[in-house]
Amino acid sequence: MMPPILEPVLFLAAIYAALFFLAWLVARDRLSLRVRVLGWLSVAVTVAGFVWSLVVETLLPYLRRGPEGMRYFTLSLLEVGFATAGVGLMFVGAARFLRAWLGQGWRLDSAQAFLEESPRFAALRGEPEGRARWRMAFRLLRDLFLLPGLGWLLLGLGLLIVTFQVFEPDPFFKPDPVLVSGGGTLMLLGLSQMLISFYDHQ
Repeated sequence: MMPPILEPVLFLAAIYAALFFLAWLVARDRLSLRVRVLGWLSVAVTVAGFVWSLVVETLLPYLRRGPEGMRYFTLSLLEVGFATAGVGLMFVGAARFLRAWLGQGWRLDSAQAFLEESPRFAALRGEPEGRARWRMAFRLLRDLFLLPGLGWLLLGLGLLIVTFQVFEPDPFFKPDPVLVSGGGTLMLLGLSQMLISFYDHQ
């Protein structure tokens, strides 16, 4: 078993690793050397802690149970594999979405600058006619929905939810139909977004 004192350390390292990896995917050129070193160190610690916990605390105990434990061993591997794919889709999708969104000129200096100086919001406020303003607002929402990466993010999130419900090796665990259907809906929505975005940019 992992020493209890290491659990909060690994939890904080995992949070920093996730934020760093996303920042590295979006704007790696802006990261300082110190941030990169600490970031990759946190990624290495997180991966090592996850693999150690998976092998020592999950897979080996199932193998020691002989043929009876092979089913749970297989389910654990499937859960890890699909969950890793889901997380990967979410990271890549979030990075693509943020790069495309930031490329539209949104101001992130402060909340006031974001609302008052971002070009799309400024054009929206500058439109005097009400109907035209509503059309511009819906157009803005549509453009945000069609940004690349959003479909990947939704697909990955849905896959993650379904995976933890369907492949959970605990024999006493019963999948929640609401979560399974919700995850499936997110996956369909993600695939639909990718198809609509693809044809929209043709």
